[in-house]
Amino acid sequence: MRTKFNLLATLLMVVLCVGFTSCSDDEKDEIQSDKTLALLVGSWERTETWEHTYSKYDPLTGKTETVTETETYNIVFTFNSDKTYSRYRSGEYEETETGTYNYYQDTKKLTLGDETGSYAVTILEISDKKLIIDDDGDVEEYTRKK
Repeated sequence: MRTKFNLLATLLMVVLCVGFTSCSDDEKDEIQSDKTLALLVGSWERTETWEHTYSKYDPLTGKTETVTETETYNIVFTFNSDKTYSRYRSGEYEETETGTYNYYQDTKKLTLGDETGSYAVTILEISDKKLIIDDDGDVEEYTRKK
């Protein structure tokens, strides 16, 4: 009877040891496989053209004409390793935004926050040269700035 008990106890210890070691390695591999934060650090740029068409009434001629205005601007995001960022938009209306960011691996969400509030975008794709995000339905593609 004592031999059966020793054999059962040994078998139980072996099963528990194997179970614990296999679980911890899987979690480490999953965390290490997501290199999004390492790739994100740096400057990303995109150029966008905005076109606005509207009707304009000329009181001198009494005619209404259609006017189309086009604006081209650049947006540059810079992500730092200390989890701070800046966003600069050039063009007719320049603006700068600075704040902090967090990345959530499980949802691929990147939250950006400054003194006025925060918002989230989803990282759809990231590589050494390209960053594609979904900003509330607007898909934006950035290239790494040299």
